[in-house]
Amino acid sequence: MGKAGLMKFKLLLLLITVVLAAASTAAGESYGIKDCIRAGIENNLGIKKAEYELGKMRSATKGIKSQYEPFLNMQLRRNHSESLRVEVFPGAYFGGATEQDTLSLGLGKKLGLGGVLNLSLSRMRDEGESIMKAYNPLYQSSLALSYNQPLWRNSLGVNDRKAMAVFDSRCGIAELALQAEKNALKNNITKAYWNLIFAGKNLEIQIDMLERTKNLLEDNREKLRDGLIEEVDIIAAEASVALGDVSIIRARDALEAAEEDLKRIMNLPGSEPVEFFYEFTGELKHEELDGEETIERALANSPELKILNINTGISSIQSRIKKNEKRANVNLVAQYGLNGMGDSWQSDFDSITAGDYRTWYVGLQMDYKPFKRGALSALRQAEYDGLISVASEEDIRAGITVRCRNLARAINTAAEYYEAAVKAVRLQQRKLKLEERKFSQGRSSNRFVLAYQDDLRRAEIEYYRSITGYESLLADLRFITGENK
Repeated sequence: MGKAGLMKFKLLLLLITVVLAAASTAAGESYGIKDCIRAGIENNLGIKKAEYELGKMRSATKGIKSQYEPFLNMQLRRNHSESLRVEVFPGAYFGGATEQDTLSLGLGKKLGLGGVLNLSLSRMRDEGESIMKAYNPLYQSSLALSYNQPLWRNSLGVNDRKAMAVFDSRCGIAELALQAEKNALKNNITKAYWNLIFAGKNLEIQIDMLERTKNLLEDNREKLRDGLIEEVDIIAAEASVALGDVSIIRARDALEAAEEDLKRIMNLPGSEPVEFFYEFTGELKHEELDGEETIERALANSPELKILNINTGISSIQSRIKKNEKRANVNLVAQYGLNGMGDSWQSDFDSITAGDYRTWYVGLQMDYKPFKRGALSALRQAEYDGLISVASEEDIRAGITVRCRNLARAINTAAEYYEAAVKAVRLQQRKLKLEERKFSQGRSSNRFVLAYQDDLRRAEIEYYRSITGYESLLADLRFITGENK
């Protein structure tokens, strides 16, 4: 293997080592663009927080809906009381000590109309020294069905349903916020990945140019020995080699910085060996973008606008709730009960089933707060929230409109930039090839060859810059139009 071949082999190894950054293929992991996005979503703390917030809102929504679940209550109590004991006749007393044992059970449920239905059972054993009791001990029981229905404030359960709608809407906001976090991360990773691609291609170009310059230097040394060129041509080539080394050092540093930036966005540990790979065709298929059509898509899919619209709806619902809460609390109350009494549990129960002691009532219950500063303050806050949402929507729409127009123009310009870069690379390659042929025939100067090599290097850099810049702009476009899900 000659010196040129050996140098080419070493430079190729250097390029592979830097671009792939594989400290250990056994311990490391390979990442393509999809792998980067997947790992970034798994590791991103902002997404985890958004997922926790969504879980919290779903739990809160289940909590507000739990008001319609049946509920049970129970009370077990012993009462002891003493009063002045008066002997009415020998062995018979009025007053004295009394013991009461009470067991109360209840089953209730809030209905969709806002009313509460209750079924209750109470049993009591009363034993004392007084002769005024019908039975001693006395057993009493009651079985009652009661209902309490709001008629004005929260009539037909309207406030309850609206409150649940608010929680459902907040769940929707949390879902949109989570998707927005993921979309933003995908956009950042995609742009960082294309930046890494450009850095890798830049290093590849610098290494290729250095190899060309070193080959030229070897040719010049042979021509110097043959007396065909002067020593200044050797010095010029050596200076170009030194500058090539500088360019490689800078390009390598830029590549490592791009890799670290991508790892930072993916939230990968800095010490973890990582291998990045990519498929790069170096071709663009561009269709002219219509700025107005882009604006329509962005406005239709914008998570910010969707969240804002939901918040506007929440403010409207809360305003209606607060207006309703200003009303007096008027309730329809009703109860029907069966009661029992006897000298034993059995006789007490028999009197209930026989319907010996029945009670019922129906009526209205009202409470009213004449001073409503708290309710009025809450109502005003809800109304202001709605106004803020309307103003914010106009601002967001204006921002999206300007950004979409700028992006459409920038992407169309980037496509033109690419076409010009392709043409420039093709022409610079032809120019350098012809100049190298002239130089080999002794009809050109070393200075022109070095200059044309540098021209080709700049043209190739601009070529890859045009492609990666175009792809980064497309990532921004997919992000703002909500098409990078």
